[in-house]
Amino acid sequence: MSKRILVPLLNLKMKPSPDPENDIAPYVLSCFSAKIVSFFSEDLSDYDGVLESELESVRMASWWCLELNEYEGYKIDTHLLIIAFRILFDYPVSLHSYLYPNGIDEIPFRQCFKLHDIFRYEAAEVRNAKLLSREDLGEVERMFGRLKKMSEMKGRAHNALFLLTRGMFESNAIGAILHYSAALESIYGIEKNRQRRDHIPIAETISKRIAAYLAPSDYNYQVIIDMYELRSRVVHGEMHVVWDNNPKINVEQANTFWRLLRVCFLKLLTENHYSKLIDEQERENFFDEIAKKRCNE
Repeated sequence: MSKRILVPLLNLKMKPSPDPENDIAPYVLSCFSAKIVSFFSEDLSDYDGVLESELESVRMASWWCLELNEYEGYKIDTHLLIIAFRILFDYPVSLHSYLYPNGIDEIPFRQCFKLHDIFRYEAAEVRNAKLLSREDLGEVERMFGRLKKMSEMKGRAHNALFLLTRGMFESNAIGAILHYSAALESIYGIEKNRQRRDHIPIAETISKRIAAYLAPSDYNYQVIIDMYELRSRVVHGEMHVVWDNNPKINVEQANTFWRLLRVCFLKLLTENHYSKLIDEQERENFFDEIAKKRCNE
């Protein structure tokens, strides 16, 4: 028998609708076997040995939660759903814990028992987040479908998504920068044999490819090459030169990489270009042609 699981969604807030009853109605997800339900309406009295104050702390941060029955791969699907929120709206939805109601003999939520993989977010992101509508949830579902396909691909597509996810989990700014920059290299990097044969400068070529792919945008070549220079100095032992004593500045540097990677993924997914990452030669030709076209304009 599959276990019923509740996954509180931190920071998700929905727009009020003209019909108050609709505000707490479940949203059934067609993308996988789950629904988004009002966390306030859930009866959590079945948690033996858990203080009401502990559950109340979850309620304070989570107005909504995912309700599903356990199946193989459900944790991956919940992660992809949260990534869909992040890529589409840069929305700070995160996961809190797994709750097992109905008397199931599992370790319930406690203050010391949270998910190890919690998507990182800043307090300012929560304050500035817009309210989402149920129509927005439909867009999230469509984005989830593309992410699901990308996650099932081999090679660079899978690697880029894996590294993006690890960067979003990373609580340390240095770790986030390394994961995000590695994800960019998975997408735009030079094929190793070609790099050795033609002595291609990696940083310049990747930066030109990203700038050309996103053009017209605020991410021109100089902006991206400066970001890559920061990454290179961190990797090659000069972190003490570029790192700031103010942790807020370091977090903002990591967020700069996230914002660049987000717009890259948004375009890859909405225009179905992630399929170009499967075949190495097709990927090389695709980004070379875009870069060449931009140079000729």
